[in-house]
Amino acid sequence: MKKLLHAFMAASLLGGATSLISTNSAYAQAGTGELRGVIKDSKTGEAIIGATVIVSSPSLQGEQILITEDGGTYFATALPPGMYRLKVVYLGITIQRDNIIIQLG
Repeated sequence: MKKLLHAFMAASLLGGATSLISTNSAYAQAGTGELRGVIKDSKTGEAIIGATVIVSSPSLQGEQILITEDGGTYFATALPPGMYRLKVVYLGITIQRDNIIIQLG
């Protein structure tokens, strides 16, 4: 399974048609935004439970570190508007998405 995940994570990083990371939405709330998503194996559609998700930005003090829950979901809250990086670590493999924009409205 590790080789399979690695192949699909690499495809995701290279902008392939398959993607392991799905960032569904960003919402405005009282001067901050939210980032929600689902981490799953794009080949099988299986949710990846227990992956570490790290959300970072120059706009954010420190980082938000989350663990995917049932269904592979993660939910980062109280994010100031700005440009973000999303990093996912699972089975010793790290993938990253840059230039995620969180804005108000």
